[in-house]
Amino acid sequence: MNSKKIAFIGRPGFIDNSYRKTVDELFKEVGLNTGNLAFWYAMNQQLINHKDYFGWTFDPVYVRENYDVIVFPAANQLNPDWDMGGLADLIDKADLPLLICGLGAQAPDTSKKLNFNAGTKRFLKVISERAISIGVRGNFTAQVLAENNVNNVQVLGCPSNFINSSKDLGQRLQQRFSNIDNVDNLSLNIDITEKLAEKVRVMFHWTYGRNVEIVNQAPLDLVKVSHHEFNKLDSNLIKRVHNLFAPSVSLPYFKKMLKANFKSYYNVNEWMHQLQQYDLSLGTRLHGNMLALQSGTPSIFMAHDSRTQELADVMALPTFPLAKINRATTLEDVVGGVEFDGIKFDKSRQNLCSKYLKLINDTGLSASEGIVELSKEFEKNWLSSLRG
Repeated sequence: MNSKKIAFIGRPGFIDNSYRKTVDELFKEVGLNTGNLAFWYAMNQQLINHKDYFGWTFDPVYVRENYDVIVFPAANQLNPDWDMGGLADLIDKADLPLLICGLGAQAPDTSKKLNFNAGTKRFLKVISERAISIGVRGNFTAQVLAENNVNNVQVLGCPSNFINSSKDLGQRLQQRFSNIDNVDNLSLNIDITEKLAEKVRVMFHWTYGRNVEIVNQAPLDLVKVSHHEFNKLDSNLIKRVHNLFAPSVSLPYFKKMLKANFKSYYNVNEWMHQLQQYDLSLGTRLHGNMLALQSGTPSIFMAHDSRTQELADVMALPTFPLAKINRATTLEDVVGGVEFDGIKFDKSRQNLCSKYLKLINDTGLSASEGIVELSKEFEKNWLSSLRG
């Protein structure tokens, strides 16, 4: 391992002493979405240099004097409604080499042209100057950066795709998909919003007669609901969630369901351990489903905007079109209609990982053994051989 020290913008994949903290404090620490823990955890595990962890308000002089590289596990920061100027100023003043991966553009669909404010345009300029190459989620984000005169870009998907270092993960998942007869244990990772209300109400009906967990990553109101502190919540909030998700059942029944089935996690290891207990994970939330997939549980991704669609495409994830879900759609219809090729997934992951490893090395950092092994030449496993 080389001696370069990392200033890591994020957390190691868990929140220290989470049991002592309020929901508001926890939500702030996870960056307003518990799914952020997934890619923080991924890059923290995949880089073996010494690291210290910072938020978005670090002292740039201290970082410049005490560290060699800034690592920023990014997300959908290229959002026309966001102003990234503050972080741009800090990265600029720290004036260190930058490793940034997972950057994505936020749009309703990939046909939309995005216009950014001055702060975010400055952010693009600063990271382009300090990164050898910017690791982006997919081709749509690469196109958005090119439209903003940023061309040192590498399409890598999300680092969370490399948590599990098994080279034949996709083939094993495909085997598990083919063996699904009954889904007794189901994990739903979904957005409960007005926009998706019609879809998630259908998914609610899939919970009947099954052991179910409903994972809430964001927004804060839903995360508060998952903590079951109903005496601290506005009664109108419970009614609103009830109306969005499960208006077909009584409010008292729904409250019991909230206590039994709504969950939020603050430690990726615990989250993945729990996901291993399920027969299937599905929904619109990418990182909850990604952690299930990386734990070896069959997962179905339902893209609903540019950021989720481009990731599903570039990483060859198991998908089912959200638009096809209607009131008559059963869970069996979804499982039977999933689009997934395990060998294609494994080949894609090996190719993306080899590019990721090169970027890590070119930045002067050291990658974990798992990343080194996963980046090696793809081979079919014995399961594929049996299928001919």
